[in-house]
Amino acid sequence: MNSRQKYSIVFFGTPDFSLATLKLLANNPDFEIISVVTQSDQPVGRGKKIVASPIKRLAQELKLKVLTDLKTATAEIVNLKPDLGIVVAYGEFLPEKLLNAFKFGCLNIHPSLLPLYRGPAPIPACIFNGDKETGVSLMKLDKEMDHGPIVAQEKFKLTGAETTETLADQLSLVGAKLLLKTLPLYLEGKITPQEQNHELATFTELLKKEDGHLDFSQPAEKLARQIRGVLPWPKAETEITLKNKNIELKILQAEAVLLENNKKPVGEWLVENNQLIMICGNNSGLNLKLIQPIGKNPQTARDFINGYLKSCSV
Repeated sequence: MNSRQKYSIVFFGTPDFSLATLKLLANNPDFEIISVVTQSDQPVGRGKKIVASPIKRLAQELKLKVLTDLKTATAEIVNLKPDLGIVVAYGEFLPEKLLNAFKFGCLNIHPSLLPLYRGPAPIPACIFNGDKETGVSLMKLDKEMDHGPIVAQEKFKLTGAETTETLADQLSLVGAKLLLKTLPLYLEGKITPQEQNHELATFTELLKKEDGHLDFSQPAEKLARQIRGVLPWPKAETEITLKNKNIELKILQAEAVLLENNKKPVGEWLVENNQLIMICGNNSGLNLKLIQPIGKNPQTARDFINGYLKSCSV
């Protein structure tokens, strides 16, 4: 890329996942970020304190112009006619009028190998399904969700230990580096975006609170993936009954184990060698490694057993 050519960019993003890309773009002398568009400040936590998005806070640190109203942003951007739009987990559909305002269109970083896992929750989806690999797609946005042609993709091997939180951190950096590596070729017209095979498209939905509910009739391996997929939100929850007292637990880390000579029914607890194991389907058990009783700090199963279970029988 000719270093004398400086491309004007409008960046669209909101959560932590967007931060790595904005940082790399802001530090690249070939680009001028003329505006950052993000979601408006939102109430957070029990106190409903109004908090700016991670991208807004970073943009303010970088002394970049911030817009939080898409209607106002659209009118301004259409008038300015920037070179390129970059979208990373912005959280709202961009109107066709806005997409057409950019000389080189609008590129989106999506954390899956499209057309697999379109929609808002591709990262937990690949964990739930036990995929061996995932990746990042750089696509040119059109008016349909995650439907546009592919500019570049990069695969990422999974170890089977990832949570949604840790995998999002990893893929955010993969996506940012892929964008910076691809942009020179794209802007010089050396890449022709390729239409997706829409017949192979699969779709995801936003996680709900209910997605943290565990059905212990399922195999433990499936439940272990579910637990990893719902971290950091909504977190897996269950309930244990001790001497007629119900104790709600969030399960933060667990592993599937094969049970031998087990005579307890599904849904019962097994305490053995300082391990707390839930009996699951297919003669399997879920060995709880890190748990959090509601209102308490996270703790190991050993600490839970020494504290709650020493004076109670399961």
